[in-house]
Amino acid sequence: MKRTFHVLLMTCLILLVADCTSLTSSPSFSSDCVIVISVDGLRPDAILSEESETPTLDRLAREGAFTLEANTDPEWSVTLPNHTGILTGRFVKNHGVSLNDDPEPGTTVHSLKGEYVDSVFNWVKLAGGTTGLYASKTKFSLFLSSWPAQIDESAVSTRTMSVVDKLLSQMETTQFNYIFLHFRGPDSTGHEYEWMSRRYLNSVERVDQMIGRVVEVVESNDGYKNRTHLIVTADHGGEGTDHGDITNPLHYTIPFIVWGPAIQKGPLSTNADSGRPGDAGPVRNGHAAPTALRLLGIQPPKDWDYSTLLFTWKRANLGPRVGLSYGLISPMAKESPGPAEYIVR
Repeated sequence: MKRTFHVLLMTCLILLVADCTSLTSSPSFSSDCVIVISVDGLRPDAILSEESETPTLDRLAREGAFTLEANTDPEWSVTLPNHTGILTGRFVKNHGVSLNDDPEPGTTVHSLKGEYVDSVFNWVKLAGGTTGLYASKTKFSLFLSSWPAQIDESAVSTRTMSVVDKLLSQMETTQFNYIFLHFRGPDSTGHEYEWMSRRYLNSVERVDQMIGRVVEVVESNDGYKNRTHLIVTADHGGEGTDHGDITNPLHYTIPFIVWGPAIQKGPLSTNADSGRPGDAGPVRNGHAAPTALRLLGIQPPKDWDYSTLLFTWKRANLGPRVGLSYGLISPMAKESPGPAEYIVR
């Protein structure tokens, strides 16, 4: 009986990897979820400061793997270029988005690059998952225009609390597998009142409280409890009222936290032996894309600039999974396929 079961299991796994259509028809990573949270303009010392209270971020760092010395893209320390990297696993020079304003109608990541650019949303949808994008700057409409068939649910509004409320409401009724959540507050306050000012730190504290609400749902909702990992990072830091100087460590140094049931607390590092250009230096926010995929059991595409970050896995605490190990689901091509192969309708 056991031998028959093992034969059937291996047959299913072979068919799963060999047939791309089977990936699009049903989720292959059960109901696991990754929530990538970007706190716009968050400096690491805002978390460390004795003048600010950030119990949620403190807890995630204490219980997870983290570094407070991560970097932005090596050539850019502004919002939209870095967030595109967070979603695509690529340097700005390779994803093509240097735009940092609200896009003109019809503008996409692909039109800015001159060719189709895949994202985390593509690969999660290819595996049959459900995705969401929730952002508090209107310029993030660029991503909705770029991947309309790969983003299932969304909210883009400058009213941050409304964005969070919509996300939490939809988490009660939708089993997401990948969520991108963006907070604009610290960046907006830093530009107006200076980074590390009292008002800036107040904004960081408000974001910490809203992240706490997300964690509360994750830990209380049976659909997410013991199945969800959080990645928390930023697009840039800042000093005075600016953050555009890529030579200034206060502009390009950011936090990076990975927290959840599979993560053993400790340091984060890059895989220097991967051969990918993004892994040759420090942890960068672009590592969020391949790390999110890996946490969902999806092998990151080989043509991305970044690979999965290195940390200690705590496998004993994992919930039920369909796959036998992380990285079971593998992209069908060594290089990124074209748009027709990505769009799941």
